[in-house]
Amino acid sequence: MQIIHSDDQVDISEVFSRPRLVPRCAAFHLIGGQSFDWKDDSEMDLAGVNGRATVWAHVNLYEPKVLMLSPPCTLYSQLMQLWGRKSMGETRYQSRRLEAGRLLSFSAELANHQRQHDRHFILEHPDGASSWEEDCLAALSTQPGVFLSRFDQCRFGLRCPYTQEPIRKRTRLVHNIPEVDAIFNNQFCLCEEPHRQIQGAEGGIQISSFCETYPPQMVDTLLSGVQAAIGVQIVD
Repeated sequence: MQIIHSDDQVDISEVFSRPRLVPRCAAFHLIGGQSFDWKDDSEMDLAGVNGRATVWAHVNLYEPKVLMLSPPCTLYSQLMQLWGRKSMGETRYQSRRLEAGRLLSFSAELANHQRQHDRHFILEHPDGASSWEEDCLAALSTQPGVFLSRFDQCRFGLRCPYTQEPIRKRTRLVHNIPEVDAIFNNQFCLCEEPHRQIQGAEGGIQISSFCETYPPQMVDTLLSGVQAAIGVQIVD
């Protein structure tokens, strides 16, 4: 984990994801904060009081200029509604759906906190997810100065790890960074070759799990937008 000094104001921190943007911050002269990984860190229960308190402590102490939010989307996916819910069983589905709702609401709270303190946020979810119909995201999306940027990740390098077939994965960002909107909005597929569906496995890797990691080109493009937005001064 990167050491952050108490008098630093970090440029970007991430919530609900393995480190994606933070490890590349130095290449863009940005100060990376912390990546709060809800999957691989067994002690970071972001659905619970202690986990949320840890995130709030970081946000209040280091005041990240940009907060990247990627709440889990599985329970809001179209495939979940088509067959996953039935195979999971209604009791388990309702329990996990309740947890997903808490995490989504927490993301919206963090985004609104950033807005109210004249800082930035970026919240990412698949474009077709039912989460966009939830009250917390619907309300956030209509706030003044908030953008909805829709794009296909194949435009930013998302391909299968072995066959290199492009994967479309239409994605939506809700955020308050005009520079990011200018880069990403309406950047839809221009591929002339067939796409790989986000299902099955390749070389022992589940394609759905693989697609949870942003392609390097997308990471760098996001960071270039953040760099432009916060006016980083690069000293030779």
